Amino acid sequence: MIRKVYQLVIYFFIIIAAQNIIAKNHANDNNTNAILALNPQVAQDSSAVNNNILKQNYPNPFNPTTTIEFTLPEKSNVKLNVYNVLGVKLTTLVQGEKEAGIYSVKFNASRYPSGLFIYELQTDNFKQTKKMIYLK
Repeated sequence: MIRKVYQLVIYFFIIIAAQNIIAKNHANDNNTNAILALNPQVAQDSSAVNNNILKQNYPNPFNPTTTIEFTLPEKSNVKLNVYNVLGVKLTTLVQGEKEAGIYSVKFNASRYPSGLFIYELQTDNFKQTKKMIYLK
């Protein structure tokens, strides 16, 4: 238990550095290691969506799967990527044109070591990142 708390504290100290590294490493988009990604499904009526929203994953911390939700107010090209703490892209969970609506995507980190991961949603006119922690 103490070891997990210690790991969690270390990961939070790395968060700020990780954001800077990700910004510098977006040129590495061709360096992908694909894992199983489920296709997103529209969860609700898209007429109620007004803004792009990237929600915090749940559960967080997770072991080994977590759910990432996002909303799109209009039809858009979408890319949902997952990076490690060094800013290396691990996988692309969603890529392509999606209709307006609320989407839910599962991420399975069983192939990766415990640690901090960053996920990023990019659309035609929106970009946001969030952090998640994988604890074995």
